Amino acid sequence: RDGRLYVTDREKEIIIVNGVHHHCHEIEHVVGGLEGIDAGFVAACAVPDADRGTDAVAIFYVADAHSPPAAALARRIRSRVAARLRVGVGYVIPLRQAEFPKTTSGKIQRAALKQRLLQGALGPRDQYGLHPVPPAPGLFEAITRPKAIALRHGRGERERCLVVGRTPAPGQSRAT
Repeated sequence: RDGRLYVTDREKEIIIVNGVHHHCHEIEHVVGGLEGIDAGFVAACAVPDADRGTDAVAIFYVADAHSPPAAALARRIRSRVAARLRVGVGYVIPLRQAEFPKTTSGKIQRAALKQRLLQGALGPRDQYGLHPVPPAPGLFEAITRPKAIALRHGRGERERCLVVGRTPAPGQSRAT
């Protein structure tokens, strides 16, 4: 137009939490596999979390007819995503099917959901859970406190470290 080139693209469909990339469709697939969730009506997107300086995961879903109460389902969603993908979920937002935006071809409109959440059109964000809550103590401990085990290369001239497990408490011996 007018001799100018306009570059357009879609909104990113990757959620970056603490430097780790998570694809929206992978999160949606995990959540859609839960009993009580209508698998065709699940969306995941990134929502800025200024307090933490990273994105938070927001999951929007439509419950099916045999769904448990919303609070119980939210706990199951958080637990399943944490266990399968090792990422905490910041927001879990239940919607009615009529509120879930899709294009005429059936594609999820994640940007519209994100905008509605950020603008408060779905109610105050804190009612959906402000920060990720791991489902059980110690789930991410292996990531945050790794134990280095030396592996020998060749005839012992060089050592390399492989990160596995967790660091023993002071006074405990290290397994090698």
